[in-house]
Amino acid sequence: MRVSNSAAAHIAAIIVAFRPERDQINRLIRIMVRECRIVYVMDNGGGEAALAGEFGSSPAVQVVDMNGNQGIGAALNHGFRLASEAGIHYVMTFDQDSEPPPGLAAKLVDSVQRLARRGVRVGAVGPRIVDMRHANQLEYPFMRRRLGWPSAMRCSSATQLIEADFLITSGCLVPLAAYQAVGGFDTELFVDFVDMEWCFRARAAGYSSFGTCEAVMLHELGLGGADAVLGMTVLSHSPLRRYYFARNTIRVLRLPHFAAGWKLRLLLSLIGRLVLLPIAMRFRKGWTQHWMMLGRGVIDGVARVGGAYVARS
Repeated sequence: MRVSNSAAAHIAAIIVAFRPERDQINRLIRIMVRECRIVYVMDNGGGEAALAGEFGSSPAVQVVDMNGNQGIGAALNHGFRLASEAGIHYVMTFDQDSEPPPGLAAKLVDSVQRLARRGVRVGAVGPRIVDMRHANQLEYPFMRRRLGWPSAMRCSSATQLIEADFLITSGCLVPLAAYQAVGGFDTELFVDFVDMEWCFRARAAGYSSFGTCEAVMLHELGLGGADAVLGMTVLSHSPLRRYYFARNTIRVLRLPHFAAGWKLRLLLSLIGRLVLLPIAMRFRKGWTQHWMMLGRGVIDGVARVGGAYVARS
């Protein structure tokens, strides 16, 4: 399925770039310029330097200098403002390390229109996510609460649309009207839970999120590895990302629109990491830095610190 020229004229892609790998981001742009009217590269650092020369003068690719790393939420909000000014109807959002299949935009727009015909107010639709770096091609299921507790929802047919509690940012398509009704992304979160917080706020405003089983996208989550202990899987992340996970977990616990079941799940996950991360990492070199950044995140979360991490002496 391909996007018709008339449909593509109403779609924009926003790629949030921070020190991107050159081949990776250019491959993503080449795919999306065939599916969208405009591709906005929100440069949080190193984005413009990584672009291939073919995009330097292309009217379909706009590089937006964010003047340093402003975080995912600020970059997305700026991109949505530009899309609104350009008269765009649908916005697709991407991390720099995603590899969408050709025709993804068409499938997601079709999903929105199918749901709209049923009278559903759509906040976002997104593809199934597969991380190819794992030997078993790890697929991340859509998640929805059952009896209040978050549970995995797996596709049983290609045509299925699964209502989900939230969708990850990358590969997500958001009708601009829904974004304007719900409001912008939370810039104080900076990185983690930006997508989840927006989806829960959208749900509170009457807009639902759906996974599209027909569409599958390759995407890299974490650094590619994982550690496990006592049934808990811990994705490989940098110490800084451990900090944001811990800090933002504490922040979202205070939000009234965040579902209680998810609050409990995230709190248990944070406690599990604080207790078990050293064991999961098998006390490898550097484990103390990871653990201390988790603790620092908890302290800053309690203190209501937001935005970018600021190192203290």
